[in-house]
Amino acid sequence: MNIKKLLFPIVLIGTWNISYAEKVTQSPLEKVLSMYSSKENIDTYYSIPNIEWGNKVNRTPNRFFSLGKLNLEVMGQSEISVSGNGNQVNDIELSNNRPSKKFKIILEKNLKSYQIFELPKCHQGENSQFFYVVGKNKVPIYVMAIANFTEEPYMSPLYTQFEFSLQKPSECK
Repeated sequence: MNIKKLLFPIVLIGTWNISYAEKVTQSPLEKVLSMYSSKENIDTYYSIPNIEWGNKVNRTPNRFFSLGKLNLEVMGQSEISVSGNGNQVNDIELSNNRPSKKFKIILEKNLKSYQIFELPKCHQGENSQFFYVVGKNKVPIYVMAIANFTEEPYMSPLYTQFEFSLQKPSECK
């Protein structure tokens, strides 16, 4: 009888810890990247919390292009664009008007459930870097990160940009 009284609180604490661990949520960027492997209709992604999709979602029967805003760790307020054919995503781009070379840190903070690998055999410029990220679905997504720190030539804008794709960049061997 005494053993039952002792085990009851332990069982309660154990089940509480298990249910607490399951409530890990994905970041908005992780949810957008899951579009690559999803079989769901693209329109379901326009209801992702913390992303404000623009009023105009350009969509034809064969192509779509969507533009939105989201708040990311390290980068802050950023713009995201998603384009593709039919119901398949081809490109996802993420940009911000503040240049930063903290590419890997930005990816790690916003893609916590993804493994991030640097691609060493890529022709990289001074302000660019290549990665690939792999999530739970095991789909490798290639990432080209670029930063522009100068306004030359011709007063070009300052930015940090991430381009996500399923195809390996041509700059990589």
